[in-house]
Formats: sequence, C-alpha cells, structure tokens
Amino acid sequence: MTDAGQSQPNEWMQTGRLMLEEYFHHLPKSSLRWPPSWDIPLSATILHQVLLLQEASCSREVDEAIREWAQTGIWRPMSDRAALFLRLRWKPAAYFFTDYVLPEAQGCTTIVPFPNLPPRQVIQWVLTDWWRRLGSLKLCEILIIEYLEARRMAEHGMNN
Repeated sequence: MTDAGQSQPNEWMQTGRLMLEEYFHHLPKSSLRWPPSWDIPLSATILHQVLLLQEASCSREVDEAIREWAQTGIWRPMSDRAALFLRLRWKPAAYFFTDYVLPEAQGCTTIVPFPNLPPRQVIQWVLTDWWRRLGSLKLCEILIIEYLEARRMAEHGMNN
C-alpha cells in the first residue's frame, strides 16, 4: 500500500471481472459495427459528435436495459442497434475500473474507495451517468487509437 492510497478488498477487481464476464458471455450481441467506416476525420471531437447523433435514436432503450440488468442481472431482448451501442458503452467502462486502481496480490491500492453499492449498480452508474459526461468521449479516443494501430500494422504487413 502506498501513502497516497488505501488498500481495498477486491471490490474493484471483482467488479472488473464481472464486467468482463458479462461482456464475453451475457451481453447482447450485435451484427453491426461502429463506426461502419472511417471516412470521417480522425478527431475525437468530431467522432464524438457523430457518435452522440448516432446513439440518440436508441439511447433510451440502452439506458432502460442497463437499469433492468442492474436490478435483475438479466439482459432484456433489444434491437441490434441498441445492442451495438450497449457494447460500445462497455468498452470505456471497462477502462474506468482499471484507470484508478493498482492491482495487488490481495486486492488493489486506490485513493478511490469503492462505493457503498452493489457492483451492478456501480456498473450502471458508469454505463449511464459517467458515459454521458466522460465515457462517450473516452470511447472515441479508444476507437481512434485502435484504428491507427490496426492501420499501422496493416501497412507493415503485421498480423494481430
């Protein structure tokens, strides 16, 4: 434990693992991709504006599905488009749980105490409130970095 942080039980790590488990095994799948092509400038600000416009038509459906899942642990059926944007919200949310903690053998060190809420309710907050303030822009930054890395690898003839 460092002077700046406090040792926490495994709540942060367990919640991060819960997020990964949900993403790979339970989260509704989508056949859609976003962005469907990279014919827009590589600017997080411009991409963010496009993202918000595209998500607007299914934002309520995604929010309601998240709220219901936080209460029941079960995902409701949803449109392919809503499933796509739910999965997109999940990507920066997973970073949220790793950006503020330092993993250790017996838990993690952080100056951010785990909220006094069940893990699914913490995830709900990250997928809705944090998403609207910071997560959607973080997603755009992540997508641009992933795109540039994939382009660089393709230009150099490298495989994943």
